[in-house]
Amino acid sequence: MWYIFFNIIHFIGRFDTSENVKLEINAEMTDSDDMLRIEFLDSGPGIPDVQKSQIFRREGSTDDKLEGKGLGLILVDRYISDLGVRIWVEDRDPNDSTKGSKFVILLPPWKEILPLPPTIYYKSDHCIFCGPVL
Repeated sequence: MWYIFFNIIHFIGRFDTSENVKLEINAEMTDSDDMLRIEFLDSGPGIPDVQKSQIFRREGSTDDKLEGKGLGLILVDRYISDLGVRIWVEDRDPNDSTKGSKFVILLPPWKEILPLPPTIYYKSDHCIFCGPVL
């Protein structure tokens, strides 16, 4: 996940033209508690609606369209889709796309499943009152 976080933060820092880049990160479980929602909110210039879906993909055929655009978010999208996780970008302020962006990641929470040791029953040979014990 560090690679995903790094590339989102790098993208935000690269396009924010202010002297001090401000970034807010929020994480919470969804209402149904089956997914973790992580948000990266910036105060940069925002992303026009027509470009929101394109920042995660290489589209276009001319080199000048790709100039200055790295592979970071494209690889993030590929990596995330392989994990079954969703990522998208929306406006920080739903009423004004020029007031920053919100990158949203939706992923299942980490659940560590530990293997149970095999169950072995022992029967006492010295007493009829001692039953099988673990």
